[in-house]
Amino acid sequence: MKRIILYIQQRLSLRLGLQIILIITVIFSVVFDFLFYRSKQYVRQVAIERANQLLDNTVVRINGIMDQTEAVTNYMAAVSSRNLYPDSLLSFTRRVVTNHDFLTGFAISMEPYFFPEMGRYFSAYTLRQDDTITTVREGPFEYFDKIWYSSPRSQGAPCWVDAFDDYNEGTLSARDILTSYCCPMRDASGKFIGSVTARITLKWLSEALTGIKPYPNSSAIMVGRDGTYLVHPDTAKLFNESIFSDAAPEAQRDIDILGKAMLAGRSGMTQTIVDGNEAYIFYRPLERTGWSIAIVCPASDVFSRYNRLLYTVWIIVGIGLLILLFFCYQTVRK
Repeated sequence: MKRIILYIQQRLSLRLGLQIILIITVIFSVVFDFLFYRSKQYVRQVAIERANQLLDNTVVRINGIMDQTEAVTNYMAAVSSRNLYPDSLLSFTRRVVTNHDFLTGFAISMEPYFFPEMGRYFSAYTLRQDDTITTVREGPFEYFDKIWYSSPRSQGAPCWVDAFDDYNEGTLSARDILTSYCCPMRDASGKFIGSVTARITLKWLSEALTGIKPYPNSSAIMVGRDGTYLVHPDTAKLFNESIFSDAAPEAQRDIDILGKAMLAGRSGMTQTIVDGNEAYIFYRPLERTGWSIAIVCPASDVFSRYNRLLYTVWIIVGIGLLILLFFCYQTVRK
């Protein structure tokens, strides 16, 4: 090391060349730092706009299906209340599922002993399973305390209910987790006489969300009213973990704030640590359900092109400075 320093001190041409390079490097660093700072801010803004646009488009798609589901269910609640015959109700449920391929199932369930000859229970149910559509009068089970029946009864108004497992041993049941839109059915006097329920599998919601790919390693999640995961890339976390319990220790505060904002029905973006890496999370509410969806985008993906450009520019600058040093050395030496 001492020999190198001594060699430089003894060569005027090399000393002058290095001084020139040092001055140019300082100037370049200041200029490039400013330019790349502005470029990074621009890339970040573009990423935010891109993710928000994808989220908005997805919300529109999901809301479109929900609008159709609500319209069909509300209409059938009105029609069914004027055609209160067991065979008619069975026929109605089958017709609805046959004509609307986004529905997994449709049920018209009556109050206890509404049809005395049928006993305590009467629930007409049609279920789509792959390419097969099956219509049955559901077997005797206490459906009156099920969320899809008790919610419209207690609230007295149509509502979406959180996802639930439809499986009941000995009955026609879906293999997937379902969510439902439920509408109370009333007689001419306004008395509650039953519930009309349209059922949608969470699978189509998952497919709609996993199709959001603004970046190669981005992922999508959806949480329910209490923060429980309804859609998540890791299926083991579905219905078992919530956004609050899943946070890394170093990101717990950020995730708590994010989770509360999502459950409050707000939209926005936050920057935090996910799986040990910096990430941007963009979120939107599904207002009529109380659920919220989000895209998780790793910062390395967001700035990948920017980082490649940064490395390329500095390599070119480094090579340029070495060439400049060589010419300075040769010129001063002559």
